[in-house]
Order: sequence, then structure tokens, then C-alpha cells
Amino acid sequence: MSAATLHYRPASPAEAPLLAEFQVAMAAETENLPLDADTVSAGVQAVFADPGRGRYYVAEMQIDGGAGAITERIASEGDESFKESLANGKSAAAATQIAGSLLITYEWSDWRNGVVWWIQSVYVPPQFRRLGVYAGLYRYLQQLAAQTPEVRGIRLYVDQRNTKAQAVYERLGMNGDHYRVYEWMASDECRSMNDECRVGKRERLA
Repeated sequence: MSAATLHYRPASPAEAPLLAEFQVAMAAETENLPLDADTVSAGVQAVFADPGRGRYYVAEMQIDGGAGAITERIASEGDESFKESLANGKSAAAATQIAGSLLITYEWSDWRNGVVWWIQSVYVPPQFRRLGVYAGLYRYLQQLAAQTPEVRGIRLYVDQRNTKAQAVYERLGMNGDHYRVYEWMASDECRSMNDECRVGKRERLA
């Protein structure tokens, strides 16, 4: 019989490559969007280089005991290091896995004279889903926020097509009825324009 224990903590810089892999996988799965791996890797590294940009947190799962349903599930769907540990006769606990991650960024609220944490870049690998990984991460963040006097609350945005994630957030007590998010993102074509061309494009849109 095996038991899974989840621990939550800030991510370390050594985990940046895995976090980048998570983001590439998440974009492909939820938005059918192929991200450039090098760009994502640089973006993750930039957060660790400048804590003012945000902070990553991870859920770490440790399996205690021998083989069981959870161990077998992770072994069948998980990464090669876990499979090798079992094949070599090591205990499952020796193959502790990162079971999920998220990033928080910071918004200053003049209405509240404090900071709002934005959750983004949420990813839980398939083999760790339906085990309460994200719910635990969210509760962990709530506790941290409650212990940080300047933090006024937590927000996130979600792709409108990702109804499964929306259901999870609602079950955790988050309210999605108040705001809608609008965005404008500079395309690669726009980035390559010179300043004169950019100004002209803005004027045509005005």
C-alpha cells in the first residue's frame, strides 16, 4: 500500500528547465499554441534573476511505502527517472516528483493600498491530476497571502475555452463574475516594424 504526501514550497533556480517544459506543454494542451522553447526558457530564467517579476511555487509529491495504485499510475505515465527508480528496486520515496507549479506576479492596487497576487502559468502533469495538487497549491498561497500584510487578495485569468480549470477555480471559492480580461499583445511582425511604422499603425487604429 502506498500513500502520497504533497509538500508546497518556492521553486528553486535549478528547476527552471522543468518549469519551462511545463509551460510549453500547458500552452499546447490548453490553447493548441506551440511556444518557442528558447523564449519560454529565457522568460522563466528572468523571473529567478529578478524576484520583482514574480515567484514560482511548486507542489512536490513523495510516495511513502511500496507499490500501490498511485505509484503505478505515476510510474506508467511519469518521467523516466521515476520509472528507473522503481526498476532498480529503490523505494518510491526516493523518486520524489514535482507534481505541479504556478507563478505569481504582482499588481499594485491603489484602491486597496496593497498588492494583489496574480496566479498564472498553472500546470499539473497528467499523471498527477485529480489528486488535489492544484487545490493544495492554492490553499498554500492563500495562507502565505494571509500572513503577508500588504497582500490584499489573489486573482487569475483563464482561457474561456478551459472549462475544466474554471470549474476547479469556482470549487475553490474564486469568483469569476466580476471582471473580464482584455489584452493586446505585440506580434512578431509588429516588433520588427520601425518606430515610424508603429506610429502610423496606431494612428490608423485611433
